[in-house]
Amino acid sequence: MIKLMEQLLEKFSFPVVQLPLFNGTGNETGLKAIYRHDPEKNYHKNWLGHHTTDYVVTTNQRIIEAAFGILDSTGLNVNEYDPKNSWISKDLKRMSLSLVTDEKFSLNDKDQHNLTINMKNSYDGSFAFDSTFGTYRLICSNGAFIGEILTQYKRKHVNEFSPELLKHRIMIAIEKFPKLKHVYENMQNSEMSKAELDSIFEAMEKRNLTSKSDSQNMQELAGVEKNAYSLMTIFTYYLTHIVNSREKAIKVNQFMMEKMGRKYV
Repeated sequence: MIKLMEQLLEKFSFPVVQLPLFNGTGNETGLKAIYRHDPEKNYHKNWLGHHTTDYVVTTNQRIIEAAFGILDSTGLNVNEYDPKNSWISKDLKRMSLSLVTDEKFSLNDKDQHNLTINMKNSYDGSFAFDSTFGTYRLICSNGAFIGEILTQYKRKHVNEFSPELLKHRIMIAIEKFPKLKHVYENMQNSEMSKAELDSIFEAMEKRNLTSKSDSQNMQELAGVEKNAYSLMTIFTYYLTHIVNSREKAIKVNQFMMEKMGRKYV
């Protein structure tokens, strides 16, 4: 696990410098600039953002080290990260990192769920530090997945990053994770009649959430296993592969929550 942490630190972290900004008369402006550290002090080439002086910078290094330290203290191992959901922007201002733990369960030979930690951070203030803890199941080689968020820790850049709160959220996720298997098993055992499935897809058509041909394709897929878990997977595939607008995606997701009683994606 230490080797992976070192690999991620090399890929996602770097030293950061904070310097006050002055106006033309040499007085401080109440703003500060954030730069990537440069031994040559060519800071104009390494600018990450500028903020008011009360802006609290949390480095990617601190986040990664805290996450690995907490997971190690709980006995969880992280042997890999998800490259499809992990990235750092070319300008280094934003980061997303998905750590996959060895805490897992399977519903069948091909369907494995791992407890995963997703963390986002920014230096330019485009978004707050945000971490979600849950399980995600890959359903396509392009990275589409279904999942369940068990808990979340989000902190705006006006407050100090708290490893204690991060650990608290991780402990909640660890406690909830085994119960999720029973939820999915119940969904698999929740048989649905052809009439129930037909009514769901007909309702989608009437609300202009799907075309006739897409509705027919989903009905055919849903008719194979005819249970709530299979329907969740089909909904997710449609949401991630067919829907091409954010507005429509929100409406489809709301429809899923209405028909299935909870948010599954």
